This record gives sequence, structure tokens and C-alpha cells, in this order.
Amino acid sequence: LKEELQELEATLPEVNIELQDRGQGEERLIGQRFMLWKVAAVVMLIAVSAVVVFQLQQPSSPQDLFTQYFEPYPNEFVSAKRGDDIAADPMVQAFQAYDNQDYSAAIDGFKKMLKEEENVMVLFYLGSAQLAQNESQAAIATFERFLEMSQDSVTEAKWYLALSYLKESRVEEAKTMLDEIKGDQEFGKKAAKILRRLK
Repeated sequence: LKEELQELEATLPEVNIELQDRGQGEERLIGQRFMLWKVAAVVMLIAVSAVVVFQLQQPSSPQDLFTQYFEPYPNEFVSAKRGDDIAADPMVQAFQAYDNQDYSAAIDGFKKMLKEEENVMVLFYLGSAQLAQNESQAAIATFERFLEMSQDSVTEAKWYLALSYLKESRVEEAKTMLDEIKGDQEFGKKAAKILRRLK
């Protein structure tokens, strides 16, 4: 029995070393798998970043930029309250049509009002309605006329004129307008983004 115990004691260090080797091997394997996942994640992040940067550097078509950035100018000029006699006031009718996105009716109403009396703000909203109605050539003429007549809302008119030019693929004229307003607080950032994407 004593001899058997001595033999058993002699083999224990070998078993202990073998178990330690196995444990270290499994730890190495887990470590290698973890490292592989980290490398795969980094490669994926680099690939996604490259695609995003590539797309941002690609010039966009003028029509795509128009679609992305155009919103009709909000009606800040006339508001119809409940109980107002809408039928009696053509200006309220035209602006209510504008607010309801019935741009065809709004355009008709604005044109009738402009025949009776020149009003630069009505002219401005006529241009916005024309652009919303996909009448970009008419909108260009309207905004150009507005800029000749008015000293107010010039930046807004230049923004919408630039969008009108984009809609018509008149890129150089759009760039000129956007350059003029890129320092503006409200429209400057959008103008700068479009200019970068047109290069």
C-alpha cells in the first residue's frame, strides 16, 4: 500500500501539469475567439464608415437635393380663425388653401390678388405655392420678381430661388444663390451642405 501511495504521489504532478495545460489551452482558445470577434467588429466598422463617407462625397443630382430640402414656406402672413367670414376675404381664402396644401387654388387666389394690387408678401407665397405645385419655372420668375421689388425676406426668397434652380437643373445659378446665403443663421447650414454635395 505504501508503494502504491508513493506511485500515486509521483503521478499527481504529471496529472496536475496536464490539467493546467488543458485549462490554459481553453483560455487561449477563448482569448483567440474574443480577439477574432474584436477584429471582425473593427473591420465591419471601417467598412460601414467607408461606405458612408463615399456616399457623402458623391455629388447628388439637383432634383434629389430639391426633393430632400424643399418644404413650402410656412404661412406667417395671414391666419384664418374660426368664425372668420372666409368667403368674404379673398386673401384669407387663398392662404387657407395654401395652409391646406391646395396649392392650385392658392396660386389662383394669389394671382387674382396681385392683379388688383402689388403685394410682395403675396408674391413670395405665390412662388412657394408654385414650387410646391411643381411649377418651378414659374416659381423662378416669381422669386426673381420678388427680389427686384423687396428688401424684406430676401434670404428666404434666395433660398427658394436656389431650390427652384435645382429643380430645373440650373446648378450654377443655384450655387450663386446658395453662396449668397451660406452665412445666414436660418438657411446657411443647409445652403453649405447643398454646395458641398453639388461639387
